[in-house]
Amino acid sequence: MHRMKIYRGRLTREEGRAFLKSQGGRKFLTGAAIWNGYMKHWESGELKGTLLPETDYDTGKPIALLWP
Repeated sequence: MHRMKIYRGRLTREEGRAFLKSQGGRKFLTGAAIWNGYMKHWESGELKGTLLPETDYDTGKPIALLWP
């Protein structure tokens, strides 16, 4: 069984890119496709996230799954 890595941080957008930012300033999921709906509902919120094995059809980037 494959174990997914879980990231924790504040959902942040800088220079048009969305990612999770830890309290220590580390950036996670920077190269992932993050659904715009997450930004609408949870921007600046503390979330957990992981990468799915699938890629986004339009961008080819790995898909991030986020939750509170």
